[in-house]
Amino acid sequence: MMNLTTPARILVVDDEPDICEVLRDALGRQGHTVESACSAADACAAAERERPDLIVADLRLGDGDGLDMLDRLRRRVGDVPAVLMSGRADVHSATEACRRGCADFLTKPLDLPRLTDTIRRALAHRDDLSRLVGRNHRLRALAHELNHRRHQARQQIGTTCAALASAYRTLSGQFARQEELIKFQRQLLNCRNDDDVFRQVFGFYAERGANLFGVAMVCDDKAELQVIGRFGTPSPDSMSVARGIAYSLTDNALSDPVVTRLDAATHAGLFPQWLAPHVQGLSFMLMPLLPHEGQLIGLIVLYRKAGHSFTAEEADLADMMGPAVALAIQGSAAGPSDSGDEPDLDAERS
Repeated sequence: MMNLTTPARILVVDDEPDICEVLRDALGRQGHTVESACSAADACAAAERERPDLIVADLRLGDGDGLDMLDRLRRRVGDVPAVLMSGRADVHSATEACRRGCADFLTKPLDLPRLTDTIRRALAHRDDLSRLVGRNHRLRALAHELNHRRHQARQQIGTTCAALASAYRTLSGQFARQEELIKFQRQLLNCRNDDDVFRQVFGFYAERGANLFGVAMVCDDKAELQVIGRFGTPSPDSMSVARGIAYSLTDNALSDPVVTRLDAATHAGLFPQWLAPHVQGLSFMLMPLLPHEGQLIGLIVLYRKAGHSFTAEEADLADMMGPAVALAIQGSAAGPSDSGDEPDLDAERS
């Protein structure tokens, strides 16, 4: 809102030079820029040169009526707030000034405090109106833009319905995966040791599909991967089979430590001859555990039997959850078992 210290350009119109001088000095001391004119013609010319923010005009001018002068001036430069003054109280003139949009009608000698307050309120009202007009322009422009976009959207929906449906399904799938991951990460917070962490991983994938088996490995003090547990539904494979599968895939994981899906049928050369009958028809997914890039601290080997392959979505989930799992393992105090016999991570699962 405009106040007394906010500079404004004020045009004073009076055929008495002394009045012009007094107002120029008084309003100038308040920080305003004041220009004066002694006639209606001079006032219109001055306003056309530079549009004033407010006009203070005498009702009676040497070359015309102050109200008529305001009408001519406003037709040329647009609506400008105005204060009208007169040497005599005139109810009709005051009423007419109010009807034509003047902020106030003052009698001479002028009450300068009242004039100052009137100018402040008139300029503040003008600024409020200006902001309102600007807001309305912006709202109309926004409405126009929204209508244009709505029209474009309707056209796109009409011509690309299938693409939009596909995008919606993709986004829904992404949201669903994010919710799964958030739930999984919350569960990790309750894990007390490595076994708890691996159980969470195996349980996560077991819920997505039956016939799931797995082997958990972590690096020992010599940075070598050691089997610390196994998992299976309805029961884990024997320790020798679980070890054989894990160590057959270790080199593959170390050479390229990224989430990898592979089938035993196309990678038979990775496994020793004695293991061939046990891996027939298996599909594998390797989840390296890297809390930071280049820092491998463990490996999870998941596998399914009877031709049940891991999906690309499951691999994406493994890729997203891997760092959180690695950090949970890294923060756990438990390490590989020293008993010489790795535990079943979920021997009771059925």
